[in-house]
Amino acid sequence: MITFSLEDITDSFRKLRRFPLETLIATALAIFCIFSIFAEPNDEWALRTILTLIITFFLATGTTLFRESLEMRKGKKNGILPLLLTAFPIVYGIGFFFVNNHLGTESLEGITVFLLHLVGFMSIIFVAPYLGEIMVKTKNPKAQEQFSISYSNYFTRVAWTKLMAIIVGWSAFALGAIAIGSVVTLFKLDSIFHTEKIFMTWMTLSVALIAPYYALIHFPEVSKVPSDDYETNRFFSFLVRFVGVPAILVYFVILYAYSIRVIINFRDWPEGIISWMVIGFSSFGYLVYTFAKSYENGSRAIPTLRKFFPFIVLPQILMLFYAIYLRIAQYDITMNRYFVVIFGVWLTVISLYFAISKRKLLSFLPASLALFAILISFGPWSVFSLPLERQYDRFMRDMAQAGMMQDGKPVRLMTAIDAELENSIVSEIEYICDYRDCARLRPLFTKVLEDAENKKLTLDQTIPKRSRASKLSSWEASDAIKTELNVTRRNEANEVASKYIHITAKNRKEAYPLMVTGYDFVAEVVGSGSIINTLLPLVQIDPDSNTLIIIDSSGSETLALTDFTNKINLKYKNQPPYATADQEDLSFSMVSSKYEMKVFLWGFSYKNPKYIEPDSSKVGFMGNSWYDISGVALLKKKGN
Repeated sequence: MITFSLEDITDSFRKLRRFPLETLIATALAIFCIFSIFAEPNDEWALRTILTLIITFFLATGTTLFRESLEMRKGKKNGILPLLLTAFPIVYGIGFFFVNNHLGTESLEGITVFLLHLVGFMSIIFVAPYLGEIMVKTKNPKAQEQFSISYSNYFTRVAWTKLMAIIVGWSAFALGAIAIGSVVTLFKLDSIFHTEKIFMTWMTLSVALIAPYYALIHFPEVSKVPSDDYETNRFFSFLVRFVGVPAILVYFVILYAYSIRVIINFRDWPEGIISWMVIGFSSFGYLVYTFAKSYENGSRAIPTLRKFFPFIVLPQILMLFYAIYLRIAQYDITMNRYFVVIFGVWLTVISLYFAISKRKLLSFLPASLALFAILISFGPWSVFSLPLERQYDRFMRDMAQAGMMQDGKPVRLMTAIDAELENSIVSEIEYICDYRDCARLRPLFTKVLEDAENKKLTLDQTIPKRSRASKLSSWEASDAIKTELNVTRRNEANEVASKYIHITAKNRKEAYPLMVTGYDFVAEVVGSGSIINTLLPLVQIDPDSNTLIIIDSSGSETLALTDFTNKINLKYKNQPPYATADQEDLSFSMVSSKYEMKVFLWGFSYKNPKYIEPDSSKVGFMGNSWYDISGVALLKKKGN
């Protein structure tokens, strides 16, 4: 019979004395979140504070667990080292808040540095009490076995505690939300209270207070973790035996089948996604590998899998490095490719360790993951700095190759360049502008970005001050630079498939003057394939022959449009098949044997010089033969 009393609750809260700093941080986090809900302070500052408290909480928990293990081995609770370990999370948290200026913003850097620290410090919790044993090698086989059993039991208990904390936190929120919703609805309190903020407050208490308190109360003490026999859990047993192991077999059958296909057809490059599949499947495999240690007895499949799994992973890592090498050789390194390389190195290290080492300590897995995650989050080798500098250097080389650098300054593209080179420049601009508000490119484009910011500030005057964005978004910054350089992303396949290049006036209201003098007729301008109306004269343009045809009651006259089309093509040939132009570019004068003429176009199409006629006999043939020509022409008879 299960009993529940006030004494049980009191006893549970007494256990929080084991984690005083962590309890304080969780409480401060909940209070600050509730304050933010009602006071609505500066979003960036508030979010940075919340993220810093989360990171500090997990670091403090891991540090406390490590300190406990030291005290258990040395039998001392006093001294300078415990004091330093207690102060370390606080000092690190303060530094984390002030050093990471982009933390709390929408920038990719701020999000990534938080996630890396979160993964690193959560991994430390899984290994903190056993860090000393990783470094110290024992020759006593019995002691080695006891360590292995103790760590497996500790790992399972921590995993179970974290899982239950998540379930408890969200269950408390769901049940509380039902109760709050019922009270608000039955007593019609929605007009009195801000119900949305009440729900958010309860969610904060559930997720930021109840769940962490539950985890802290139930975190295992190493001194009480059994080291003589493996503990088992029915839930984890089911997941390992009937979900994890079969899934690993299926995943690696898929990977090896694809690898064989690539080897047979070596000319076909492996898909880029294969790298992430290897990382995902291998990481999941090592998670099962760790949990499965406790369930080897009574199973033939699990010991066999754990024995050969590191060897199974190693050939796939070669496929991972081959696939990512092809991308890096073509486009250099980016953050995604950097992660692939780092995780590939991590998988290589742990696979070689478990394949070669005699100790095969499971604690090496989370310890190495934490080390890698934290190391790549700072310094010139970090996941932000190294790819950013490589892309910037590549941008400068591509700009020079395109002839767009003069005296160390960027200039506007005025002549045609290779589509791949132009796309490379565009990609580099977009990538660099995703970091630190385009700061790496700002010295080259100071005026361009300042003008864009001033323009945005002017437009934002109609938006409530609280809702205004203080800076350009990464997209807005990159778009301003691309516009200044006259570069755009091009699709060579579309360029070849499009029979005509279409140019449209930016503002049709400016297509032609409303008041004109000195002309006898206003004629409509249409494409040669359009139905001829009864109003004459009429002007037709044939994009295939690049000619203009004047039709009146006495007949027709054909004029060459070569000069006008060449001018348009020279200016817009670097644009995609659909581009916009200023009206002055779509206006021209011509003289025929009968007329002096001024033409104002708001739509013009001309033959694409790159067009390749598709094979209509092939399945999936899609013809592209339409064009759009429209506008007006002012005609004056000669001699008038």
